[in-house]
Amino acid sequence: MQQLSRWWSIACLVAACSAPPAPRAAAPTPPPVTPAAPSTPPLAPPAIAEQPLPLWPRVTRGTLPNGLTYYILPNQQPRHRAAMWLAVNAGSMEEDDDQQGLAHFVEHMAFNGTARYPKQAIVDYLEKIGMEFGPDVNAYTSWDQTVYQLQVPTDDPAFVDRGLDILRDWAGAISFDPVEVDKERGVVLEEWRLGRGADERIFTKQAPVLFGGTRYAQRLPIGLPAIITGAPAAAAIRFYRDWYRPDLMAVIVVGDVDVATVERNLAARFGDLVGPAAPRPRATGGALARGTVKIAIDTDPELDGRRVSIEDLFPHRRETYPSDYRKFVLDGLYTRMMEARLTSLARRPDAPFTFAWTATGDSTREFEAFSRTALAKEGRVLDALRVLVTEVARASQHGFTDAELARAKRAYLRSSAEAAAEWDKAASDGYADELTRHFFEGELVIGRVAEDQLAQRYVPEVTVADITAAAAAWTTDTATTVAIAAPPDEPGLPTAAQVSAVLAAARQPVAPWVEEPVPTSLLTTAPAPGKIVDDQPADALGVTRWTLANGAHVVVKPTDFDNQQVYLLASSPGGTAQLTDAQFASGRLATEVAAAGGFGALSADQLDRFLADKQLAQVAWLDETDEGMWLHASAAELPELLQLAHLQLTSPRRDPQAFAAWQAARADGLARRTATPEVALDDELTRVLSGDHPRRRPLTAADVQAVDLDQALAAYRDRFGDAGDFTFTLVGNLDLATLRPLVETYLGSLPATGRRERRKDIGVTPPRGVVTRTVRRGVEPKAAVELVFQDQGTWSAAAAADLALLGAVLELRLHDILREDLSGVYGVAAYGWFAREPVQRHRLTIQFGCAPANVKALTAAVRQEIARLQRVGVDASYLAKVAETKRRHHETELTDNAYWLELLSSAAAMGDDPRDRLARDGDTGAATNARLKAAAKRFLGKTTVVTGVLLPAE
Repeated sequence: MQQLSRWWSIACLVAACSAPPAPRAAAPTPPPVTPAAPSTPPLAPPAIAEQPLPLWPRVTRGTLPNGLTYYILPNQQPRHRAAMWLAVNAGSMEEDDDQQGLAHFVEHMAFNGTARYPKQAIVDYLEKIGMEFGPDVNAYTSWDQTVYQLQVPTDDPAFVDRGLDILRDWAGAISFDPVEVDKERGVVLEEWRLGRGADERIFTKQAPVLFGGTRYAQRLPIGLPAIITGAPAAAAIRFYRDWYRPDLMAVIVVGDVDVATVERNLAARFGDLVGPAAPRPRATGGALARGTVKIAIDTDPELDGRRVSIEDLFPHRRETYPSDYRKFVLDGLYTRMMEARLTSLARRPDAPFTFAWTATGDSTREFEAFSRTALAKEGRVLDALRVLVTEVARASQHGFTDAELARAKRAYLRSSAEAAAEWDKAASDGYADELTRHFFEGELVIGRVAEDQLAQRYVPEVTVADITAAAAAWTTDTATTVAIAAPPDEPGLPTAAQVSAVLAAARQPVAPWVEEPVPTSLLTTAPAPGKIVDDQPADALGVTRWTLANGAHVVVKPTDFDNQQVYLLASSPGGTAQLTDAQFASGRLATEVAAAGGFGALSADQLDRFLADKQLAQVAWLDETDEGMWLHASAAELPELLQLAHLQLTSPRRDPQAFAAWQAARADGLARRTATPEVALDDELTRVLSGDHPRRRPLTAADVQAVDLDQALAAYRDRFGDAGDFTFTLVGNLDLATLRPLVETYLGSLPATGRRERRKDIGVTPPRGVVTRTVRRGVEPKAAVELVFQDQGTWSAAAAADLALLGAVLELRLHDILREDLSGVYGVAAYGWFAREPVQRHRLTIQFGCAPANVKALTAAVRQEIARLQRVGVDASYLAKVAETKRRHHETELTDNAYWLELLSSAAAMGDDPRDRLARDGDTGAATNARLKAAAKRFLGKTTVVTGVLLPAE
């Protein structure tokens, strides 16, 4: 079943083997994670006589005589690719006491040698055919399951056959080479280390409370370090032989394939798998402790905020009949309406939380949860809990208003209809994920058109009473936990008795919900249209260019990559660099202030409600050198898309109350940001790399509290109120005849003064030479290392390509050295960046995490590899991998609206011919050893080198 809004989980899910960590950023409290959830028998027969919903006819499903299940689905998004997955119905729940963490360890060992692919030959082969370790080659282990994920090209049938060979070896022929086993212990330990932090520590404390003594609390998938490092290989092999058996596995192939050929070849490869003579029964979690509300109040010094949750766990619901789908319709409608209320409350100046949400969906395979969560402000934990309890009680006592329900229904039906219209453009890996859930838990997979038919049947007939009855069922005879996490110095942290009192007060009567009327249009009157004064017809790329009388440029590329989607990217040179220092203090947050107040006659709440039943999204930005906005809508909503762009560019709304609410919430969110150790390292590196320039200093709570509403809005009007140097790039399902009058009306009418700005240098003075900074923060035995090589240099397309080549080769080489050879890291990232304006400057960054004791040795290994690249370059196989990966990536880019949007917008911004960029993106001949060595000398030679190291506090 397509995922709309119901899928939710707090489950600990361990991703495999591959993906290097992304560049760090100050991370907000993460939203709930969503692992797949496995099968349970129906809780009860259907209420009325009805037939089970059939599997989508496009899916070929079968079972081999040995019990192995397979699914094959032809799909062409992306073209010439197939998602090939192996789903194993076993995870950490199946571990014996001496195997805790070995379900995940076995998953790692699958990438370290099989009968046909010794050591790292699987990854080596896949990289040679252009697939990336991480995006295209990965796996994960959760409580209940293990899933291996490949994406392979299909333009050569041999690639699909080899993909089946790899899945077959994972299913029954992992080698467990003793040398590789011992090497991989270090990698898995580094993954454990990388995951350590405040959130993980809180979860470890609260999971036993939440899951009420079930087995789920005793089998976190990452396992125990002592077992990871010390368990004999025989224990991992025992897990593999017990649980990797045909009756517990499914092979899933979704993509640009011939079904009959795949089915025949799959049966030939997997038919000889044999399970154990005496198969062990799968473990179950056990019964939840129901009745008494459990309360968990825990603190951690590295938390950057406060989280309050109420979780009601209940047995997983059946997903077989049409009436089962109706239950999830009710879930979705309730969630939309309750989250709209919570968002509205968060915008009030006296709100006790900065953000809150509710969800109903999978927590584990056996249990679902009705969850209410708020990110509380300092000193307001109990108040945030009270609001969550009160709003659920309000909905229970009074239901929702007719207007709320009508809006939620329209939104649900619009989303469902769009998914149905885009069914043949949906990505293969999304369908593969649905089919894994069908295998594990019997989830409905009937096709998005059939799902939309059910939505059209059930949604209109839903009443407020239906929804309140459904919500009552989520809290009746359930296992309820109130979980609170806060810093240890949190003022007014409640006691368990105070929490119980708040819950008891939920039985008191509350007033009905009241909301303002929702406007029926974005603009009260249509603006007087402007004119297109220059019309350049479609070129060889299918791109049409218009110039408006106000000076704005419009770039349009109609595509059929999506059936309905339209994207708009508007940008202008300028940015905060154009503001004086006095203006900058408030102006740098101008887009946030404007969004908080709303636009035109619409408050932020009213705008949300107006857009709630539309597939229309937008965001505006203001950075150092540019300002702009991104919008997305369905083709049917093209008028509203352009109206919204017009409104945002012309009419920021002054709302002192909304500003006060934004200011309080934003300052609260920043107050403890440096409690996270990684943020402290990022801040120090930012300070060093910018020469401690005042405009590059991290935003603080004091900065937010000093923002002036009128100065922020003045900066917004200054940056966005002159359309003369804006370029509007539109890509998607567009008809030029329909688009043209809309552009003239809503973009051609925008004000302009004739101002032409250039990207301005603010005078940053980076450091010179070799600089090292060590930051000591944190209680975990973990370190982070970041090496930054930067200097000024003349930009050219060739130089930028050489820098990208160097970063790609370095990442591959350092993965092999630091992870595979030294077992010292879980992942490593290396990437380059070449600024073209206003100052031409290049930077290459290398990042990895490791044990504190290994920082010096691993950093030395990085420097040795850099010296070797400068001296002799690299083996030709690495260059071939990088070239093939680039070629394969470009294949899919060419049918991606987001790629064309960025390509055409950046080309317009820089005055480039987009055909030149297209040629460069598709050029794989640049990957030569001579160019690599020259790039290593240029970008990693006589440049500034800043090394940042994060170590635990002393």
